[in-house]
Amino acid sequence: MGDIETDLKAPDVADVDPLTDEEAYTSPDKGPLRLRAKKFLASKTAGTKLGRKIINRFLGPKGEKIIEALTGAACKLHGKKDAKAALVDLYKIATKIKIMADEKILTASNTVDADEPLNLLGVQILDALSTEGKYKVEPLHRTIEQLRVIVTALMKGHLQEKNYKKMNSLFEIYGSTEFLEVVMNDKTYESEKKDLFENLSILLKEQMVELENKRARARPKKCQSYGCPYLSLAPEGKFLGSKYCAMHHLAIYGPRTSCVCTDYFVKEVVNTGLATYILQILN
Repeated sequence: MGDIETDLKAPDVADVDPLTDEEAYTSPDKGPLRLRAKKFLASKTAGTKLGRKIINRFLGPKGEKIIEALTGAACKLHGKKDAKAALVDLYKIATKIKIMADEKILTASNTVDADEPLNLLGVQILDALSTEGKYKVEPLHRTIEQLRVIVTALMKGHLQEKNYKKMNSLFEIYGSTEFLEVVMNDKTYESEKKDLFENLSILLKEQMVELENKRARARPKKCQSYGCPYLSLAPEGKFLGSKYCAMHHLAIYGPRTSCVCTDYFVKEVVNTGLATYILQILN
């Protein structure tokens, strides 16, 4: 990682534009000429000093650690050249998004569609990073693709074609099933996975609480039939679970089945659980 960061030495901002980094995204002047000046500054310095400064301002040192871990993983999978290019593009797009937010091009109202998938993405990533053993990355990838559609729709028309392609390439590099698979499941990426979880779990506190509550609800509980030592039925597919073990659920609800969904449950899910119940007794 260190050599990648060294390669990305920032140019002297004064040589590019008379505006300082601070002025580039904090000035109250919102005129079109000023916006063009900001975009020019962003195109010349993003990927180095300005892009890094913006991310540090919003995410702090934890954000930089996350980017270092992502870049390290990308370097292992795609090679140093592509990882370096992705890092430059990431800082560049972060700078442009900040400028668009300053100029009220991106607002809370026109980005509301991204709120739910962003929250879900946070929970899924934390779940994946903290799961021992094999993790199925397909649901996580679907959420990333959903976000890609929303983000690209918001940004299209505000980015040059080359930058629009760069933004899409970030989704392809960091959000592909291949990348997710190695980071979440390949032991050679264990250090990057550990760094990502340690820093994201601090930044995404609300999502971490949501994940812990979700896991608590999913933990198997004892059958509520008095004196029964076996576990209640866990959710499976469209079945939401039961307070009872397979035997007691069948005894209580079996005689009441009168529709396709309950018939299917009794025939398929309960009978499967019943086999498990019998095996528990035999063992």
